[in-house]
Amino acid sequence: MRNTGNGIRRTRCKLGITQETLSKKVGVGRSLISKIETGESDGSLQTLKKIATALGVTINDLLDDKIPKEHGDQRKLDKKLVG
Repeated sequence: MRNTGNGIRRTRCKLGITQETLSKKVGVGRSLISKIETGESDGSLQTLKKIATALGVTINDLLDDKIPKEHGDQRKLDKKLVG
């Protein structure tokens, strides 16, 4: 689920949360967060629910790659992530 991973990464970065911090909030290893963000793993529905809750969004927001606008300028973050 590449789009979900992108949504997780973008939301996490906008909130200034590291993979390590998110993994602790969710109760999984940092490597699983990384694998979900890169599309190597889909993660379970339960894990995705926990990630969404920890990020303060819904699973639908992550699936739709939506990012809460109050967390910053999307275009700046996109440029930063893409290079």
